[in-house]
Amino acid sequence: MEDTAMRSGSYPLIDDGLYKVLLVDDEEVVRHGLRYMLDWKTLGFRIANDVGSTAEALHLLESNHYDVLLTDIQMPGRNGLELIAKIRKCSPGTKIVVLSGYDSFEYAVTAMRHGVEDYLLKPFSRERAQLVFSKLADKLTQEKQQQTQHSASAQLAVSHFLYHLVQNDYHSTERIMDLENALGLVFPLRMILVNFCFKNYAEYIASHWNGNSHALFSCVYKTMKEALSADFDMISCQIGNNCIFVVPQMEQQQAEELLAQQADTLLHECAIGVSESVENIWELSIAYCQTIEALNQAQRTVNFYSGSVSSAYTLNSRLLACQNGILHCLECGRAEQLPELTQKVFEILRNQSVNYIYNWCLNSIHTAIEYFDIEKEKTGRINYHLFLDSTVHDDLITMLRTFYEEQLKEILRILQRLANNPNKQMIEKACAIIYHQYAESSFSLNAVADEINISYGYLCTIFKQVTGEKFMDYLLRVRMQNAKRLLLEGGHKIYEIAQQTGYNSARYFTLTFRKYYGMTPSEYTKKYGGKNEKI
Repeated sequence: MEDTAMRSGSYPLIDDGLYKVLLVDDEEVVRHGLRYMLDWKTLGFRIANDVGSTAEALHLLESNHYDVLLTDIQMPGRNGLELIAKIRKCSPGTKIVVLSGYDSFEYAVTAMRHGVEDYLLKPFSRERAQLVFSKLADKLTQEKQQQTQHSASAQLAVSHFLYHLVQNDYHSTERIMDLENALGLVFPLRMILVNFCFKNYAEYIASHWNGNSHALFSCVYKTMKEALSADFDMISCQIGNNCIFVVPQMEQQQAEELLAQQADTLLHECAIGVSESVENIWELSIAYCQTIEALNQAQRTVNFYSGSVSSAYTLNSRLLACQNGILHCLECGRAEQLPELTQKVFEILRNQSVNYIYNWCLNSIHTAIEYFDIEKEKTGRINYHLFLDSTVHDDLITMLRTFYEEQLKEILRILQRLANNPNKQMIEKACAIIYHQYAESSFSLNAVADEINISYGYLCTIFKQVTGEKFMDYLLRVRMQNAKRLLLEGGHKIYEIAQQTGYNSARYFTLTFRKYYGMTPSEYTKKYGGKNEKI
């Protein structure tokens, strides 16, 4: 049998802005006539491929996307209805126009019930075909505009997430992972943060960008996206006059060369700060502080953070890490780690004034109490006259440390008391909600907390203490177990399994599955059995 590509009329693979049409008809004279009957380019279309059978069309659909399927209904072998049903599943956005003779009009009526856009009844006039495709072009253009707006909204949501993430506005790692999953983001395994800071910003925007700051940030985004060809999402945001980017970890020389090229594009009107690499996305708030410190010490165009430098920013970044560590420790009930964390806090604070240390400790305690929503459970009161007993600096620091440790232990005792048996029933209900709703991509711990009427932070705590797992780990396990089950059952496409396990993106699902099981869904199927369709 001749190769499909040889038998089909096809055009070069080009992106000319025209809508791609796949033409399917068993009569070559019909295919030839349709190719030359209309001025396709003027209408906004091009016939990307034309084939003479459903089998050939299905083969093309495995590796190509088409905006329009123009297909005959009655053909030898598998008819057009089977092709329509197939494309409806694998490419629901593709528009379908059917070709039908008088003797197959009933087939056309059946096809219309499958969501077909229009039909051409053979023999049809040029005017009729022009009308059908003119209307179709208008509809596709309208949908494209809506999709562009939706894409812009999605990018805005990602930027909003990063904006608050780097400024440490999310106190809970659970909340961060919740949002990461809801947005379908794929962060690098290890990453650095890059901060573009523009010199003489107002003058630069006016002279080089006609006062359009959006054009500048779009340019930086585009050039960075082109420079990085890694398998992750381009994640960025704007903070004031600065552009912030999450970039995969790389050697310092490679990073310097890449970023120096970006600076060339921007006429060297910027300084660039680069953080140390981090593994977890909740560490990006620390990385952001490091980029600011690198910029404050800037002597070159590209400036890398050096941990040997001490300043207010490095102090804040280290304290942020400790505060997040303390919340995580309390959330997981790890009492044995509290002394080590407290020691680390006071080592960082050792050169600060007593008032500074005292205020930081109070803020840290209040942050924990507020996060876990346990103010009403707190029986003791903070002693604001703590320092009246001594005027010796070292004694005051020792008293402060003892006071701070006692308050943290008290918070932990409250959380452990609340996490006793009465909460098991509540967590069982939460687990039941997870099993019923894990397939919803927007599902989150917030939704569970709202449904059982307790605070987000408190649910995080008792969930971990009762089940032994963090909520997001538990949800991931449920989703991955069901993904494995669907793979072994067979008969499911990868994108269908993604949708049935709570992932909007098949790509994000595949990356998550690979990270969890150490292999892709396809590799898992080959190793353990099951049969999944490619489309």
